[in-house]
Amino acid sequence: MREKRTLNDLWYFSETFEIDMLEDNYDFSFMEKVRIPHTFVVTPFNSFDESLYQKDAIYLRDIYGESTWKNKNVFFECMGAGHKTEVYVNGMLVYTHNCGYTSFKIDISEYLILGKKNRIILRVNSQENLNIPPFGNVIDYMTYGGIYREVYLEICHKCHLEEIYIATDNDLGQTKQINIEGSIAEKITEDKVLMFQCELSEYYSGNIVRKFEKRKIKNNKFVFREEIENIELWSTNNPFLYVMNLCLYDNEKLIDNKKIRFGFRKAEFKMDGFYLNGIKTKIIGINRHQSYPYIGYAAPKSI
Repeated sequence: MREKRTLNDLWYFSETFEIDMLEDNYDFSFMEKVRIPHTFVVTPFNSFDESLYQKDAIYLRDIYGESTWKNKNVFFECMGAGHKTEVYVNGMLVYTHNCGYTSFKIDISEYLILGKKNRIILRVNSQENLNIPPFGNVIDYMTYGGIYREVYLEICHKCHLEEIYIATDNDLGQTKQINIEGSIAEKITEDKVLMFQCELSEYYSGNIVRKFEKRKIKNNKFVFREEIENIELWSTNNPFLYVMNLCLYDNEKLIDNKKIRFGFRKAEFKMDGFYLNGIKTKIIGINRHQSYPYIGYAAPKSI
């Protein structure tokens, strides 16, 4: 079964990266103990220069490689770090992410040593780089540094649900359609009998709307299409949401499941404006930056 753990605690931080910090015996006791989300520096309320937060910094954390992870995929997921991030596992560079405004998820299974302590290091550089958006021209906002969104560890069966895409059709009709396209991470062999099952429920109440029959997966990609009635539309006045729980079975044994939140609505632009669910709707405003006083981008979910 899929397990997702929060890794926000027990990180050590230094606003200056040095190559010696990648060594296994490096003494990091002088580093600041921090919790994610985290900003490089606490900035003044006003009147400061952008060079204040432009740094080449390091975050360090140890995790224990559990024996139960054998023959499983272990993923490291970061929801946001500004702006260039290098990920090291046990001193080895395993991934580089060149964007401060998108998340990333990487498989670190082959770099972990089970039964021992493993060191994860994120080298985060917030200095302007012409090859990394949004840099390269004039921008009118601050581009703060740090691991400013949550980080996770996800443990999955080798054969797991991978990319899942949900779309809806005929949203304004009485009978609506759900379309799901997905893929399986491991190659399916003839001796495997893989089945998947979908269960639709209301997001807020948890009430089950419909449980669909199990279906056999013949190759690494699958398609699911079903019609359904008595569905509430999502709108700005009534943001009604649903959850699709997808379960993967190997010879009747549940090996993975994934929950995806979504809503039924029809959004379209016409010559005279924007329409939501067939109703002309005014869109007011320009944009909203994600920065806050003092802490930059590093705002927790509670805010």
